[in-house]
Amino acid sequence: VSIAHERLLPVEQVATWQQHLTDYEVTSLFGQFGRPSPTIAKGQESISDFEGHMIPTRTLRGQLGRHGWQNGPGEDSGYANTIVKHFLAADLKAVIDLHGGLPPASYGTDADTLAALGPLYVVAANDYESKQNAKDLNEIHPILLSELYAEAQAIAAAGTGFDPDYAKKVG
Repeated sequence: VSIAHERLLPVEQVATWQQHLTDYEVTSLFGQFGRPSPTIAKGQESISDFEGHMIPTRTLRGQLGRHGWQNGPGEDSGYANTIVKHFLAADLKAVIDLHGGLPPASYGTDADTLAALGPLYVVAANDYESKQNAKDLNEIHPILLSELYAEAQAIAAAGTGFDPDYAKKVG
């Protein structure tokens, strides 16, 4: 038994499955169809579609909770330069780099600064969150990759959008 998902079916079967789920009033646990999916080139290790999308850090914290992500390790001044999501059963960890960083929660809710999203990539669960450790995205299960992409898109959409001057604005 498996779950019908757009990333696993031939294009001609997708509409049939969508109609079947509608006809039988099946409520999906997650978006099996119509989710955004990245196009991955051979050897590609990261996705930069949302790089430079600005988001207030308070809004980012809310999105992390909503989608099951968490701060990466604190770096200089306690700021996290990544957000991560663990997949223990797969021995993987998804990472989105942050430009400008996420201030520690101990700074309180008054510390609402802007951050910019960086690339999305996947590392082994025990590896440090660095693009140098990124896995080939073609080796990541297509449903997992599709769901990560959809979550990154949702996080980016909660912000103020792409800013071509993001590097100047967040440092």
